[in-house]
Amino acid sequence: MYQEFPPTEDYAFVMTGTSYFSNARCTDAAKISKKLNYESYRYAMGANFQDTEVLKSTERLGVLKVWEEPVDTAYYVIGADPAYGSSDWADRFCIQVFRAYADGLEQVAEFATSELNTYQFAWVIAHLAGAYKNSTLNLEVNGPGQAVINELRNLKRQAASMGGAIGADLMNVYGSMQNYIWRRNDTLGGMSNSIGWLTTSATKERMLSYMKDYFERGMMDIFSMELIEEMKTIVRDGGSIQATGRNKDDRVIAAALAVAAFAEQVQPRLIAQKVTRQISRVQDDYTAEQIAVGRNVSDYLKRIGVYGH
Repeated sequence: MYQEFPPTEDYAFVMTGTSYFSNARCTDAAKISKKLNYESYRYAMGANFQDTEVLKSTERLGVLKVWEEPVDTAYYVIGADPAYGSSDWADRFCIQVFRAYADGLEQVAEFATSELNTYQFAWVIAHLAGAYKNSTLNLEVNGPGQAVINELRNLKRQAASMGGAIGADLMNVYGSMQNYIWRRNDTLGGMSNSIGWLTTSATKERMLSYMKDYFERGMMDIFSMELIEEMKTIVRDGGSIQATGRNKDDRVIAAALAVAAFAEQVQPRLIAQKVTRQISRVQDDYTAEQIAVGRNVSDYLKRIGVYGH
């Protein structure tokens, strides 16, 4: 009743039935999202990656939303799902960027459009990875994902052969980006040499379980209203987890890809370095060189007086 005839707009976000993500948490996230501002941008693509321009746009025409500008000292995870990569209904190219801390995630940017080619999607990934440095990329490699990987490799080859300022800029993009390395969690320390994520029914449940856990524990801040709306349509139907009917799940899959990279590859490192939200936010005003003064983050912050005596 609340779903079909909500007395207020907040009740429109309360779902009944077998919704996969917590109805209450989606409602809370939606209330916060409506209060936040973001910048909208669009891409003007040229014949080459270096001709690509990012232009300020209106909310209606923008394909890139930015809630927080890049911070050089921060850590990020990027989930990228090409069109038709995860399902037959997923017809949009989507990228989710989250700032990573030892104690959680915070959404900083979202890209989504159906009007793109695979090589252009690779360029957008390269641009966002170059802007949000210290990033770990998890790319869906089903179907079109293979072409995206190939174009990213071509960009790296071009950077190595170009030289000059353009070549240096391209190499800086790759120097600041790591790839998620696939591994099976039921093996003893074994890692494969494959990059990215191949979605199957088992691996889809794996990454969505990560996302559900972090979101419902309050460790994952989601600001995109479109992402929240997609999350409301995700249900468990028997042994599968999917969007109802022909609803889209591109944004959800891209976010889950980012969360999987965080859970398995990034968070353990940040926990060891003690890069919590509090510590990371203090570092925002420091250069990489200043942070490097103290190799152990907690010791460094003690020296500058962040912790009590």
